[in-house]
Amino acid sequence: MKEYFRTDLAIEEVGKIIDQSIKGIKTCNKIYYEIPIDLTIIEKNHDERISKKPGTYYTIDLRNINYHDHNTSDNIIKAMSKVLIELLTNENVLDKKGMIIGLGNINITPDSLGPYTIDNIIVTRHLFKNGMNSDGYSEISGYSPGVMGTTGIETSDVVSAIKDKIDVNYIIVVDALASSDTTKVNKTIQITNTGISPGSGVGNKRKEISKEVFGIPVIAIGVPTVVDATTLTTDIYNI
Repeated sequence: MKEYFRTDLAIEEVGKIIDQSIKGIKTCNKIYYEIPIDLTIIEKNHDERISKKPGTYYTIDLRNINYHDHNTSDNIIKAMSKVLIELLTNENVLDKKGMIIGLGNINITPDSLGPYTIDNIIVTRHLFKNGMNSDGYSEISGYSPGVMGTTGIETSDVVSAIKDKIDVNYIIVVDALASSDTTKVNKTIQITNTGISPGSGVGNKRKEISKEVFGIPVIAIGVPTVVDATTLTTDIYNI
């Protein structure tokens, strides 16, 4: 019955299909800096049973990794950087001007990933504007637009207005996701070039932030922080 449970992870959507003849789906396993990564490519003519957009999905699985170890933590950072470089290179925007958007509500713990991320990135746009940029850094801005429930403004509209004003070449959005597996909560990272719908992880899906809508590449980084009550109940029952 778990195949009907809600999930934002492409790897779980593909895993719901029991037979192996899934049209338009390619999967493979990679190892970056000793970190296991599942790569899922969903083509335009993909199986209609898969409810994810066509695109490239990287899934970093940390369930069997001691990420509190310093060396392992460094390897996770390096692996994520490699994935981002691959996606940005494929979109021809590596080293160009980018904007990082932290989606979510900082006052709600499972929805606060995006805003907290913005507090921990290095923004450089103001340095570039003042001629103080350094080698090895690209022009990056960051913003957390809040949520429609507290601002009254559609998040996609806020991001669109900022994007038009400051003229960026790509957007990276960070948001909380939902999983159909409690073991993946806070232990899985999905990185994709398909964009995202704000609020999808907490069941409040809003207007899409994607390349199709904004006209520039949108990379989405998500971590599952919630599961449906039915998922939790089923997992407890099966213990």
